[in-house]
Amino acid sequence: MANVHGQRSAAGIRVDEDVFFLRNVITRYSNPWSKSYFVDGTNGVDTNSGQTPTDPFKTIQKAVTTSSRGDTIFVRPLAYTTDASDVNRYIEAVTVPYATADLSLVGVSRTNPGNPNYGAKLQWTTADGSYALKVNAPAFHVENMCVRAEGATGGVHFYGYANDNYAAYGGSCGPTMYNCVVRGGGIGVKVENGYASVISNCRFEGGAAQNNSYYLTGAQGPARRHVVRECYFGGTNGAAIAEAYIRILGTCTDMLIQRNVFGIIPTDTHFINATGSNLGLIVENWFDSADITLSTGIVKGGLTLVGAYDATMVVPAG
Repeated sequence: MANVHGQRSAAGIRVDEDVFFLRNVITRYSNPWSKSYFVDGTNGVDTNSGQTPTDPFKTIQKAVTTSSRGDTIFVRPLAYTTDASDVNRYIEAVTVPYATADLSLVGVSRTNPGNPNYGAKLQWTTADGSYALKVNAPAFHVENMCVRAEGATGGVHFYGYANDNYAAYGGSCGPTMYNCVVRGGGIGVKVENGYASVISNCRFEGGAAQNNSYYLTGAQGPARRHVVRECYFGGTNGAAIAEAYIRILGTCTDMLIQRNVFGIIPTDTHFINATGSNLGLIVENWFDSADITLSTGIVKGGLTLVGAYDATMVVPAG
């Protein structure tokens, strides 16, 4: 067996000559059961196979409908608008059905890798009167996407119901959302009951008289083990949103709200507003306010507050 030789660096071994592989190469963590699908709203056609970047689908919904459990959908950004700070959008209302579990939706960009504000954007259309992205599939994952919710009820809806109905409504069971931006009006992300969602490293950007926020409801049955961490919540261009950035209605157990940054205080004077008999932690968060009180800026609803900071002091634990 031949060895590969070259200059070693922190990233691996540098190879200065061509390498020819005479057999298949299996990468670490590859999924032998899954397929990859590609969406290119400029060059794609929904009658294509969608299985290669040169034969892509045109719409995200076509890729979702074609996919099976465990597949990954890569979405190419559309062209920049005449304003170089913005990108054209996929104007769709995408629904992910229950049967398409373990699906991943990933926005990709070569010019601005990892910055969803300059990558693939999905904007709600009136073809569906509620959310830009509605997820009823367990263990759904979305990454590097910008979701625009202008005119909609909200941006992303992970929906589920009481425990005995999860066989039919499982979108709030195990979803993950990483490195995404949700902008515009309505609810940013709504998680309905369910188990173990993780919203991480995301930006929620609203505007005047808008409610672009994280909204968890446990009203249909107790929500359990949901996590919101390392996210930024703020208004747009200095304008405050209307209601609390994080709202919890009903009952949630083992909730974790950790290491988030909250911008200008909403006009209803709440950063976090939790009702019901909740259990969990609000820990290591920063709030853009001169002085927070537990009766206004943070309504815990049974959650424990630890390590919170406002603009002048450490907020008392409680």
